[in-house]
Amino acid sequence: MNDEVGFYIVIAFFALAFIIAWLNHRLVSKAKNWPEVEAVVVARKVIPGEPPDYVLTVEYLYRGESRRSEVRNPYMLNEGRMRVGDKAIVKVDPSRPEVSILLRDLAPLLY
Repeated sequence: MNDEVGFYIVIAFFALAFIIAWLNHRLVSKAKNWPEVEAVVVARKVIPGEPPDYVLTVEYLYRGESRRSEVRNPYMLNEGRMRVGDKAIVKVDPSRPEVSILLRDLAPLLY
């Protein structure tokens, strides 16, 4: 019985990993056509864990309006190095300008 439970746990893990990868791929594919703007990091939150997770709040101008966005990045490559006051390029979802993604983390995947 334990082997069977272990087998189903492994299958569930791989299914979850596949779903997350597929959703991330969809987001990156959509972001290819989003406009790029310069942003400033205005807040940085560290979420403890192994490894720790980072959530950045960035502020930017989009179509003449100031916007704030929590950067949700599927690949989390550079957030740990970024500090409040740092500048970054973000891609902004034109249908929801309060949603953005750090460009430098996604650049290898977009081009």
